[in-house]
Amino acid sequence: MRYKLDKQAASSILLTFDDGPDEKITPFILERLEEYRARAVFFVVGSRVKETPHLLKLIKAKGHLIGNHSYDHPKGKLPGLLSFFAYRRDLIRCQDVIEKTIGIKPSLFRPPRGINLTSLLAAKSLDLRIVLYSIEGGEWGYRKSWDAQTIGRDLAESLRPRDIVLLHDDNSKVPMILDIILPAIKNKKVDIRNGVNSLI
Repeated sequence: MRYKLDKQAASSILLTFDDGPDEKITPFILERLEEYRARAVFFVVGSRVKETPHLLKLIKAKGHLIGNHSYDHPKGKLPGLLSFFAYRRDLIRCQDVIEKTIGIKPSLFRPPRGINLTSLLAAKSLDLRIVLYSIEGGEWGYRKSWDAQTIGRDLAESLRPRDIVLLHDDNSKVPMILDIILPAIKNKKVDIRNGVNSLI
């Protein structure tokens, strides 16, 4: 998935982070984004927000967008249609904890473990816009055994304008990956600040 941009932001890359906030990793990610004047979308897990509300407030204060990534982040098999109402309740629970923490309900949603009919319908019923991705670091998946430098170099070479990048801000490799891809993006003269404007 790529995203539509106005003429000014046609050479943007959108950075996104799933599964946080994380007490150890998220602050380092925020530091690196600030150093390169990059803005991102953080798709947060409600149960983690409840544990670290100060981090959600910091993400917002730094000018990043916040999206819903469910409350409990279901593991294993994707939910079936019979669990639609339970899935929807989980999304509402995440919306509520985010709103209680920062006073804003997200309008964006990234379904954990991918999209299916249940996640699509639940998001639609809550007027949430689904945001997928076009390229990933793979630090939790197919590149799990790779070191951060190798992931970062491979990702830096693959990035193109209008990409939506998926990384995880609860993975210790990600700050080191950003140390490689952020300078590379800057050298390519690709904007990493205004991509979020297409989602506002």
